[in-house]
Amino acid sequence: MKLYAWRPNDIADLTSADFLAKVDWKQLDYLVMDAGEARASCLSDRRYNEMLATYRRYVREWRDKGEAVDESNF
Repeated sequence: MKLYAWRPNDIADLTSADFLAKVDWKQLDYLVMDAGEARASCLSDRRYNEMLATYRRYVREWRDKGEAVDESNF
């Protein structure tokens, strides 16, 4: 998952207008937050927590401002 690495090429991919127009934010939120998804496949809690912090920042900065953001997971 590119949110784990967050290198310059990953940032460019995940913030491109084309990608942002297609991303299913609800599905992405499920994949990141659900205990049976990203957390279950992560090698350590530290790496998961780092990715989670990156994801939260990503949502705040790049999610469509017109779409309601559920910040209860933040």
